[in-house]
Amino acid sequence: MKVQEVILRAMAKKITWWQAAEIIGISDRHMRRWRERYEEFGYDGLFDRRRGKPLQASPHGLVEQIPGLSREKYSI
Repeated sequence: MKVQEVILRAMAKKITWWQAAEIIGISDRHMRRWRERYEEFGYDGLFDRRRGKPLQASPHGLVEQIPGLSREKYSI
């Protein structure tokens, strides 16, 4: 069963919200958050908000310093 189907059943009160959370495999609190986002934004509110954002790159100089720092501290 798809997540959308489970949420539609919960919205139609065929199942409770905590039963929907169990079916999907998330906590009750997370389901409440999904329900609020669904009520406010529709299906678009259920999409992962992190997607589409660029990854934050580490400063190039710092990345090159890390192996040297570990060799200094943990020299054998």
